[in-house]
Amino acid sequence: MHARRVSDKSTNVRVYRREAEARDRDRGEGGLAGRPVCLALAVWLGLVALAAADGVFVRLGGALDATLAAFATLFAAASYALDREVRQWADEAPVAIVAALALGGDAALAAALALAGAPALAAGALAPLAFFAAPVALAAHLPLARACAGRRLRSTARRSPGARPAAS
Repeated sequence: MHARRVSDKSTNVRVYRREAEARDRDRGEGGLAGRPVCLALAVWLGLVALAAADGVFVRLGGALDATLAAFATLFAAASYALDREVRQWADEAPVAIVAALALGGDAALAAALALAGAPALAAGALAPLAFFAAPVALAAHLPLARACAGRRLRSTARRSPGARPAAS
């Protein structure tokens, strides 16, 4: 079946094209940010797992391990806070996935702290929790907190005092 060519001079076609271009532009900004983030997370997890298996974190010592874990956590939070495309991608992600990342990381960290204690968290087999799960969990909490704050702070028109005229 042949598609009928529509004249470019029609106002409807021009408006439709502008809207389609805007949609493609918007989809491109938020949609493409997810690929590098996912790739970076996969590489980061792989490198942390290799370093933990090789005993790098045990050889570094507790103070340096704590400093590196704190840096990774702050870097993950800053990536969300400062990078508009990453923030848009995280805000548009399904809430169930973001909540599972946040709460799963919290649960794993709580269990590791309860069973092994804080000094053992950054050493050995538990290192991926300190260097990967904690930063990812914190970064996942940020869009959840933003979504919850946005819902609470918005006032609906029906609740607004200006929505109804005062009785006189």
